[in-house]
Amino acid sequence: MTRVPDFLIIGAMKSGTTTLYDDLARHPGLFLPDDKEPDILHHAAGDASRARSLYQNHFRGAADTQLCGEASTMYTMTPWFGDVSTLAREVAGPHLKLIYIVRDPIDRISSHLMHDYMAGRISDTDFDKVVRSHERFISISDYARQIEPWIHAFGRDAILVLTLDELSRDRAGVIERVVRFIGAEPGLVEVGAGASNPRAAIRATSSPIVRSVITSPFYRRQLRRLIPRKLLAGLRLRLTTSKDIPPAALSSEMISELAEELRPSMERFRTLTGADLASPVLQDSTP
Repeated sequence: MTRVPDFLIIGAMKSGTTTLYDDLARHPGLFLPDDKEPDILHHAAGDASRARSLYQNHFRGAADTQLCGEASTMYTMTPWFGDVSTLAREVAGPHLKLIYIVRDPIDRISSHLMHDYMAGRISDTDFDKVVRSHERFISISDYARQIEPWIHAFGRDAILVLTLDELSRDRAGVIERVVRFIGAEPGLVEVGAGASNPRAAIRATSSPIVRSVITSPFYRRQLRRLIPRKLLAGLRLRLTTSKDIPPAALSSEMISELAEELRPSMERFRTLTGADLASPVLQDSTP
């Protein structure tokens, strides 16, 4: 039997997907490989047979009784990465379960900017300029735009929408909701003690050569997926150094601009999913 995913965590980047993934990986009835983000649906380049073959290899250690999942946040990064919702349905079938965890969209942009700065992908500390120069920071926070193709492909009932705030306040309860949603036995997960991938743990590369490798598409899309996560973490400690949080942030003016720009998306997202992020930034800027 060809193993394809039973569920996908499709994003959003910098919204708690790693914590969610690591907690679910502790469930004996679930199989989540070390490579959290294999991005198989993009690697397959529209070829369903190739995607099934890649998934068969990715889930090769799974028992017949386990449900399989992955968490490639690139699946909700259009147009930076292409829409793969239709391919996902062709590969995994109409009963695939989808989890989409989001956060305050402005907070997500700020976290994404900091993440890319610490990783060496951007060097400019004028974050107002950076956010306007690179579309991805805003588009990934356009949650309505990102989720709509998945709703069209699978229907609203196939998607569990969560928020980082919920995960932070009631981690065990959220994990149980996810477990029940994907059809696994509840009550078998002991959640981790802390968040995975916290901002304080982000380290920076001091070597230009190392930085050029780990920020390259080849590393992110090909090489990284071949390295076990524990080994990868050890290598990062050896090849990176601590880096002070830069004295940079989005200005209050830019935050207001972004809030106004994203307001229609958040209203559309609420209509599509019923989710209300109750963003203080968006509320404060309401005319």
